[in-house]
Amino acid sequence: MLKGANRINHIDISPNGNKYAFLHRWTYEDKQFHRLLVGDLSSGKLKNIISSSIVSHFYWKGDIRSYHIVRDAVDGVDYILHLAALPSVPRSVKDPITSNEVNVVGTLNILNAAKEA
Repeated sequence: MLKGANRINHIDISPNGNKYAFLHRWTYEDKQFHRLLVGDLSSGKLKNIISSSIVSHFYWKGDIRSYHIVRDAVDGVDYILHLAALPSVPRSVKDPITSNEVNVVGTLNILNAAKEA
């Protein structure tokens, strides 16, 4: 049996619950590996979109509400897994403008930047 450390993170589930995506990272013999998988519960299929042999991960620190930051972040990428959100209902009631800007305007920034990339 192979020994190593496994981690699954960045889990994203579609609104209807049928599709999901997650990042699987593992180490084995002092080497690190990762792959992005998407699954379809209705068909039972799991597809490897990217793996450590063909992709590098970059992390950008910035405000999703700034189109120019988002545009720079997606320049030259093949896939975007958008997980940025303010998912708190109490927070959205307390500060609806910020919640709208992040969740709606931020998502529009991602979509427009992806279209132009």
